Amino acid sequence: MSVTEEQIKNICGQCLLEIKSNFFVRCYYCNGQYHFSPCCSLSESSYKSMSHTKRVGWRCQKCTSKSPNIGYLVLPSENEHHQHNSGSQQSKQQRTESDEANCSKRFKNNNTPTSSLNKNNESLSQNRDIEEFKIGFVKLENCIKQLTESITTMSTKLDETREDMNKNVSTLTTQILDLYERDRERSEQIQKLNEKDQERCAQIQILNQRIEKLEQKALNKNIEISNVKNMNIEVSELVAKIVEKTGVQICNSDIERTVKIDKKNKIIIEFSSISKKREVMKKINRHRLQVCQGVDEGGIENTIFLNDELTPHNRRLLWMTKTRAKECKWKFVWVRNGCIYARKNENSRFILINNTADLESISETM
Repeated sequence: MSVTEEQIKNICGQCLLEIKSNFFVRCYYCNGQYHFSPCCSLSESSYKSMSHTKRVGWRCQKCTSKSPNIGYLVLPSENEHHQHNSGSQQSKQQRTESDEANCSKRFKNNNTPTSSLNKNNESLSQNRDIEEFKIGFVKLENCIKQLTESITTMSTKLDETREDMNKNVSTLTTQILDLYERDRERSEQIQKLNEKDQERCAQIQILNQRIEKLEQKALNKNIEISNVKNMNIEVSELVAKIVEKTGVQICNSDIERTVKIDKKNKIIIEFSSISKKREVMKKINRHRLQVCQGVDEGGIENTIFLNDELTPHNRRLLWMTKTRAKECKWKFVWVRNGCIYARKNENSRFILINNTADLESISETM
């Protein structure tokens, strides 16, 4: 890299760096150019406040040390200037030549002027880089410090939050365990209550069955006569016709009471003894009798049905038994002494139907 003559003319006499600005100070004695302070003793503000006379008469530190008694140059008057114009011109030219010679001599004395400038430039560049690095490092250090403080603050908050969460979780766990224990106790209580309820239901069912048996037992002496066409017929007359058909002697003392149910065309006869009732029922084939109930319709005999009187529960159970037997193709369903029986055919065994659960015994595969 070569240094041109123009660059040499624009080099500061103190720091040996190029003067890029148009505003600088020049020594009138050596014609040297300098940056403002700290390259010379004159600051930019001081130079601006100086008069033109002082500006053109300013000397650098080197020239001042060589001639300490010489201050600022006093410019000559206009007459002296005209008288000595040619001399001044010649003197100025000689001084300029002398300055250039001195500058050339200074550069000649330095074996490698270009390398020196480069070294100075590199040194200044390195110094700037170091300063910038120091500034950047300080900024980075401050950022790291702030980041560390932020992390510490966040860590503290997180620790506090974690502690609160742990406390909340512990509290919730305790509450859940408490609820679980309560639920377990309540489940045990419910199970015990269910067991007691089942026992009570079984007891109630047993009691109901006993009540049904007692009610049915109270009706075991009764015969229910249905399909009575003439409800105006006297019961004694109807009984006499039954005696005539069955051949069983029935006197007035054998009958406890009689009840007519007009809406259902039924007559209930209560015998004084079960033996007399059974004697009558044995003589009736398939619970049917052909009797003449009056002179109506030319004295044609009508069929009446004689069955054991049943409680409402047993009457419904009998209906369900007949329906189930019909579905499963069972032939026989009958009532004897208030009890309901069923049999699939002539060769099969009969079963006793006490409740709805016994209906499951009636099946096609049996």
